[in-house]
Amino acid sequence: AAPAAVKERASHAFELLTRAEAAIHGTTVEKVHLHEVGAVDAILDVVGTVWGLDLLGVEHVCCGTIVLGDGYVDAAHGRMAVPAPAVARLIEGFDVAPGPPQSGELTTPTGAALLQALARPGLPRSYRPHQSGYGAGTKDPAGRANVLRVTLADVEDEAQMSREPVVLIACDVDDMSGEYLAAAATAVKAAGALDVTLIPVVMKKGRPGTRIEALCREASVPTVERALLAHTSTLGVRHTIAGRTTLPRRTVSVTVGGHEVAIKIATLPDGSTRIKPEFDDVARVAAATGRSAEAIHDEALRMARDS
Repeated sequence: AAPAAVKERASHAFELLTRAEAAIHGTTVEKVHLHEVGAVDAILDVVGTVWGLDLLGVEHVCCGTIVLGDGYVDAAHGRMAVPAPAVARLIEGFDVAPGPPQSGELTTPTGAALLQALARPGLPRSYRPHQSGYGAGTKDPAGRANVLRVTLADVEDEAQMSREPVVLIACDVDDMSGEYLAAAATAVKAAGALDVTLIPVVMKKGRPGTRIEALCREASVPTVERALLAHTSTLGVRHTIAGRTTLPRRTVSVTVGGHEVAIKIATLPDGSTRIKPEFDDVARVAAATGRSAEAIHDEALRMARDS
């Protein structure tokens, strides 16, 4: 039997695929009928890929530009243009390129789901390759080798950004005042959203409104969705599968005027750092000491850089 971690990551890949298909068909995950997901080859592709990476001890997967293919593909719902709708949704956030001409479908929904579940876009600036391998399917186009190359390598850059799949949940309202919008945003954040944004929009009949966007991890979708429906006047919400890339970060504390101020330190891709005192702490210390917030900020920043 596959290890628990392999089962979890493989299930996540299938869940991403079912969510993409459900969004395209305007239905729920429970009701969507996937023609590919139940196929033996798709199960072998997903579980085999995840299990293989686990056996190799791979910690991160990076991919270059994804080549989508060209033309049309025949599916259960008829002939569709490449990339298929599920592929187009699952590759959001990655670097892609069409073609080559007359190549057919080169990125399948199963492959796109694996990329979304396991990989992050872009290759590292430098790496030390140990082994490489090639795989080929049954297609044999004239004039080029239709193969996939995988390289097992060490990456020494400690400032590697981390990438994770997330879900963007959004709704539009035009009948809520600013006070209640702010309260709703606070409630949605408390329900598990990683971030909540309020965006002015123009709605039907020229009415000014607000778009509420909540970014969350897959596991938090039900609670965030319930919070949006309970604390706003919307009648429905939209889901979009997305990706989030974050910088490595850590938090330290310095003492200013006898009070602690938290300092957030982010590591940039080039190895340099960005240092920022937490404003809530700066404001609290400023109020306690009678000094300006700017003075507290500058002293905390200087102490962090000197430490």
